[in-house]
Amino acid sequence: MIIIANIDIDEKAFDELKKLLSLHKEYNCVRFSYVNSCCSKATIDIILDEYFDKEKVIPYKDMMLLIDDQININIKSIQLIYSNNSFQIKCEPIKKACTSCSNKTSGCNGCHK
Repeated sequence: MIIIANIDIDEKAFDELKKLLSLHKEYNCVRFSYVNSCCSKATIDIILDEYFDKEKVIPYKDMMLLIDDQININIKSIQLIYSNNSFQIKCEPIKKACTSCSNKTSGCNGCHK
């Protein structure tokens, strides 16, 4: 099973995800995917998806989550809230050296990956 340091979905966000899953019966889970980004920046996509038996799922209350393996490597915590009729996500990256940047001279803020 995939375990990340911390994942928190507030009640309103959880209710809205459950509502979306009930409206779209073709999906049976929520997928959290890591988007490759530069250095200390972290981006997570959240989509409704369908999991298959071979995939690793995490039960979260009465909903199933798929967590991308890259999240374990790159993300320390994820917080999902629902506010102003939209989902908002905050993630804390695991601090890493700026080794993958193509523009190291200006530091991670200048990465053009």
